[in-house]
Amino acid sequence: MLPVFLLAACGGSGASPSVPSAAGERVTTTPTATPVSSTHYRLLSFTTADGVTLVGAFYPPSTPPAPGVLLLHMMGRQKEDWAPFATRLQEEGYAVLALDLRGHGESGGEPDWAAMPDDVARAWATLVAQPEVDPEQTAIVGASIGANLALVAAAAEPRVRAVVLLSPGLDYRGVRTEEAIVAYGERPILIVASQDDAYAAESAQRLDGLAQGPHVLTLYPSAGHGTHMFGPQPDLSDLILSWLRLQLGG
Repeated sequence: MLPVFLLAACGGSGASPSVPSAAGERVTTTPTATPVSSTHYRLLSFTTADGVTLVGAFYPPSTPPAPGVLLLHMMGRQKEDWAPFATRLQEEGYAVLALDLRGHGESGGEPDWAAMPDDVARAWATLVAQPEVDPEQTAIVGASIGANLALVAAAAEPRVRAVVLLSPGLDYRGVRTEEAIVAYGERPILIVASQDDAYAAESAQRLDGLAQGPHVLTLYPSAGHGTHMFGPQPDLSDLILSWLRLQLGG
C-alpha cells in the first residue's frame, strides 16, 4: 500500500508480537538477538555518567571521513533490530553506530529512561570521536521510545544536523517530545508513523505541527510500529536514505 505523504517546509527484522503499554508505546521482546547482517562492524563501548557500560555496533564507511548516523531501538529490543538498515547505510557510504540502550542487549544496567537522554548524548560523542566520522554531518534515527530519545538528545546538541523519528510519542515512559521539538529549532526532521498505530500517528501529527524547520511527515495506512514498519513497507529504507542524502550528503 502506498504511504500518505504530508510535506511542509518552513524553509527489518520480522515483526514480533507487540502490545501497547499504558503510556502508549508498544513493548516488544525477543528471546534471542538476531546476528548483525554485516561482518564489517566493530563493537564500541563507553561508560555513562553513573558508571554503566553501554555497547554499540559501529559500521565504518568505505571512504572516510563520512557522515555519521546514530540508531536507537525500541523498548525491549536491541541494536540488532537495526542490522539490515545499518548495513544498507554503510553500503551507501555512511558511518553508523547502532546502540544497545542501558538494560538492553549487551549494555549493562537496568532500563532507566530518565538517564537515557544523557546516555544518548554520550553515544553521539562516541560516534563522532571515531576517525571515520565527519562530526559536522550527523543524524540520529530512533524508533518508538528511541525516537523520543533521539529528539531529546538532538535538541540538547546543536551539532546534530537532522533527526528521523519512527513512531514517536508525545510521552513514552516520561521521555516527552513537545518541548524537545521546540528546542530542536529550525533543523530538519523526518517523522514516520502508521495510521493503525493510533497513539504514534496522533503524536507524529502533533509533532509535525510543532516543527519549526523543514519537516516531512509520512503516514502509512497499515505498517505497525517502529522498526517493524520496515517489513510491510520495504520502501521505508529508501525514504529515510533519500532524506538523509538531502540533509547530510553521502
